[in-house]
Amino acid sequence: MKSEEVKSEKWRFTGHRMPDIFRIFHFFTSHLKREIAMKLISEEKDGQTFLKISGDISVYEVRELRDELIAHLKAHSELTLDLSEVTDCDTAGVQLLYSARITAESEDKPFLIRGASPQLVNAVTFVGLNPSEVLNVGEGV
Repeated sequence: MKSEEVKSEKWRFTGHRMPDIFRIFHFFTSHLKREIAMKLISEEKDGQTFLKISGDISVYEVRELRDELIAHLKAHSELTLDLSEVTDCDTAGVQLLYSARITAESEDKPFLIRGASPQLVNAVTFVGLNPSEVLNVGEGV
């Protein structure tokens, strides 16, 4: 293939445009990841809302988790997260957890994280933040 045949948006690859292939691949992989990557269990114990999150907290899951955290913060006077079974966390996940903590504090609602997994602590450290400030880890319920 001569270089003048290649245009900026159209790449020839077995008769298909490369961007279409990438979009299809992204669609399938992102939907599969969303279904299996995170599990969220909500419980109430002694008037306290308790959310247990297991699996990944990544860019693929933050929208769903954000919606759940907002709903719980609106409906309850306090919120405790058990993050002991978080297997992976990226920058979007760290940002969401820190934002949730700041939001709860601005509304004078207790926000406690218990059992932060080593993977979560590593993710917070990796982005240059202090785990004790972001995670505010305390004793469990």
